[in-house]
Amino acid sequence: MIDGIPATVLDEAIAWQVRLRSGTTDQATVAACGHWRQRDPLHERCWQALLSAERPFEQALGIAPTILRSSLANMDPRGTAHSRRRALRLLGLGALTSTVGLVASRTPSLRPDHATGLGRSLQLTLADGSGLTLNTRTAIDVDDPLRITLHRGELYLQTPATQRLSQPTTPVIIEAADHRLGTQYARFGLRRHSSGALQLNVETGRIQVWHASRLIGTTAAGARSYRIDTNGLQERANDGLDPLAWRQGTMVATRARLAACIDELARYRSGWLVCDPRIADLQVSGVFQLRDIGGVLQALVRTLPIKTRQRWPYWTEVIPA
Repeated sequence: MIDGIPATVLDEAIAWQVRLRSGTTDQATVAACGHWRQRDPLHERCWQALLSAERPFEQALGIAPTILRSSLANMDPRGTAHSRRRALRLLGLGALTSTVGLVASRTPSLRPDHATGLGRSLQLTLADGSGLTLNTRTAIDVDDPLRITLHRGELYLQTPATQRLSQPTTPVIIEAADHRLGTQYARFGLRRHSSGALQLNVETGRIQVWHASRLIGTTAAGARSYRIDTNGLQERANDGLDPLAWRQGTMVATRARLAACIDELARYRSGWLVCDPRIADLQVSGVFQLRDIGGVLQALVRTLPIKTRQRWPYWTEVIPA
């Protein structure tokens, strides 16, 4: 259940709207839909939420109501719940129908198009030739050829070098949490934290960032790291960790806090791996292999005044020696 609306009710409401806008609606279908809406107040609430989403979407993106309704009409009413919800997400309704919680990143019942497990990565190629790499525990949907929804985890995108030329190209769009990022040429990583904040690590190119339909910022030229949250787009201070080293399967630290290193290692290890606050500020430098977290911990124990303590099979603490 999402925001009080069961997924089954949401699917039914979407299916009824598709049928009514198919262009072949008869009176029996209209009557049956009316009966469904009257049968339960929850049905009517969901129905009205979907209807109310159209107007702000049309105003925000300049899409005529006829185009929006035509897009709905072209959906097959016999399609799966996944395809119906995805189609509405493509139209932008996912970000607008907050009253029913129709947000892709908050809909765990949907099976993502691509996902990685613990310590795994995956390389993909988009329709325009862009290279896409997924880090550990990442899930995305690829709606449209060049529109990506990041549900969880971290990705790296590299658009083709040919898109640096002056000819118009279709931008790549990435949606995550309540934000949308767009670029025609860039190389960058994007991580979605459990708090909902985003970490944007740009190698080259410029990226525009929107919150809902409002442009909140454009990245500056050059390699920079940003935080994106309710406060907008803000440049991050250097924490001593190379944010894109995971692409080579490593953690690269340069006078980084031990606590930050342990948090990074925990992303690639089953269970809980925590750092005692008393040693959180110890500095770490080196290149560490993410495929062997146990070996990394042993190396840290040999070089720092720390030790590990196994409280339970899946609970490891890093504590003062």
